[in-house]
Amino acid sequence: MREGATPVGFCVSIRFAVPSSTRYDCFGSGYPLRQVTDRQPRNIVRLVEAPGQKMYSDIAGQHTGRQGCCEQARAAGVRGKTLSQKLDARTNPRRFIVENMRVAPAPMVPEIRLYTAHPGSGLRRLSAPSEDCEAPPPYWAYQWAGGTVLARHFLDRPQAIAGRRVLDLGSGSGIVGIAAAKAGARTVIAADIDPHAAVAASLNAELNGVAMKTVAADLTAAPPSEVDLVAVGDLFYERGLAIRVTAFLDLCLAAGIAVLVGDPGRAFLPHARLRLVAEYPVPDFGDNGGAAMKRSAVFSFEPKGKTVASG
Repeated sequence: MREGATPVGFCVSIRFAVPSSTRYDCFGSGYPLRQVTDRQPRNIVRLVEAPGQKMYSDIAGQHTGRQGCCEQARAAGVRGKTLSQKLDARTNPRRFIVENMRVAPAPMVPEIRLYTAHPGSGLRRLSAPSEDCEAPPPYWAYQWAGGTVLARHFLDRPQAIAGRRVLDLGSGSGIVGIAAAKAGARTVIAADIDPHAAVAASLNAELNGVAMKTVAADLTAAPPSEVDLVAVGDLFYERGLAIRVTAFLDLCLAAGIAVLVGDPGRAFLPHARLRLVAEYPVPDFGDNGGAAMKRSAVFSFEPKGKTVASG
């Protein structure tokens, strides 16, 4: 979280099978219950084992500030999910998303509608049924500043994208790829390592009436073929990932592929390699439009040693 930002997070309610034993685990209350990076918001909830039954938590809702999260969870009436319910969600994630997510216009990009998480979504049912308490949060179910600023830029300046073959790297919901398709891109590939993100991006593309290929794979080992623009939305939130992405983008430049980066200034953004193209005030993670906007930017990723300046 950037210095001076209001803590934003989620509170989870985990309700056990035994009577009178409801416990609330509050992440995102502003207290450092665990170390997280800028892109790892404090909504990472834990599998909790109750006597005789394993229960899985729901995201109960967004809150700001340091108090009131448990009260919000109680008011939301969030229920634990049994293992059988979780398995049902995993066998048909497409159906789960359609039946449990809300369709809504994306804040600051109302031309695009997305399947979006809400307090009763039960997203934890999609994660693998294991003892691993650190399953990756469903980043694809929320809006991120980096993707939003790229989407807004493409729709406002279609000349930057029209006729180009685009790879949306780390696509999440697919908002960047969808915006590229709407702006006249020749072809669009949306790639994410999370298979549920690929399902969500495909559904969102259908929802918006655009053609977009989705891929659930890590494509950073080699420059992509049949692509002349790579769009990177919000992938510099963790050191190791930032190193891998930067190396991949260097491969792309060497292959003659242009790169645009959308980012609100995450911790590991390679500032020395970026030329400012445009700035927009956009919402960040999980914001429903009620919180203050975050100034985010679109950058051109430039070769090593090149002097960068504002465009």
